[in-house]
Formats: sequence, structure tokens, C-alpha cells
Amino acid sequence: MPTFSCPTAVTSITASCALTPTVLVSFSYATGWRAHGPIRYMLSTHPSPGLVQSEHHIFRADDATYIGPPEDSHESDRVEWVPLAEIRPLISKQEITAGTTLVALLHVLSDS
Repeated sequence: MPTFSCPTAVTSITASCALTPTVLVSFSYATGWRAHGPIRYMLSTHPSPGLVQSEHHIFRADDATYIGPPEDSHESDRVEWVPLAEIRPLISKQEITAGTTLVALLHVLSDS
């Protein structure tokens, strides 16, 4: 389940934010996956409060198609589609440590 964020210039959260071409292109560019199906807003987070003003708006896509390696390799160390059942062990082994990714995944796991 890939997650992605809306550009920080967006000040109001609406369902249409997830559907803008800019967000979908950015998601594909950074991950190598093309999200489709319903794309839903999940939550917003401030990953470094007190240090930087950076609000991350997190959306969820339950389906995506692999289109090739990410075009922007500095976005992440590793990108892959992982079944939800494997998420907790990956977090426990500290294979997933990025703050915004953890917030998104733990939110999804709390709903499952």
C-alpha cells in the first residue's frame, strides 16, 4: 500500500487534492507505481514540529500498477508493495523507520 502526500502548498484538505494530476505524477515519479482506484485522504502530520514547518497530507491507494523503477531515487531507499500482514514485523526489525511512513502505516494497521 503506497502512501503519498499532497504538496505542502495545499492549505485545505479535500478529496480532490488526491486526484490532481500533479500529485499522481509525483507519486509515480517517486515510487515507480501508478496509483488507481479510490484514493482517499487519511490524515495530516507534522514530522518535525518545532524544527521546520512541514505538514504532510497522507492519502491511501489500495491498488497500483508497477510502471518501472522510481525516476527520483533520492525519494526513498526502497519501494515495494508489501502485504499488510508483513508491516508489523518490518517495523519491529527497524526496516521501516521514516516518520511519515510509520504514521501512515500504523494508522492503516489500527483500522485493520
